[in-house]
Amino acid sequence: MESELIQEVDRRSPQSLMGGLSILLVEDHDDSRLIFRMVLQQRGHSVKAAATAEQALRFAENTEFDLVISDLCLPDVSGAELMTILRDRYSMRGIAITGLEMDDDSHRIKSAGFDYHLTKPLDPASLDIVLAEIRARIGRDRSSAESSLA
Repeated sequence: MESELIQEVDRRSPQSLMGGLSILLVEDHDDSRLIFRMVLQQRGHSVKAAATAEQALRFAENTEFDLVISDLCLPDVSGAELMTILRDRYSMRGIAITGLEMDDDSHRIKSAGFDYHLTKPLDPASLDIVLAEIRARIGRDRSSAESSLA
């Protein structure tokens, strides 16, 4: 099962070397959480992993994250509800991850404030592209904020 979650990674990919994001990972499945965390850390990201939305919210109170990567099916509240809270309180960007892609998921994902949606098993190349796009958005946001202060 673990090998199905994330396909073989080409670690020499320039995109995979672009780390540096602070990521809140929320996944209730222990093996998946371990693998996702490892893959993100291999790419140079700082990762704090939570098994529940409640734990994720506690982490978010004490740590500034660039984005959340969250499963939609969590044991306490939905990942969409969690994203709405994180977006409203902390202006956090997000990536939704699901086991299956369903038509009603895309509307719920967008309305919750997720920037992207990826399905399991995660494709490393797609993950790299999405993380690079989020990094670019964060950079633009910070540049706009700095120029408005000047």
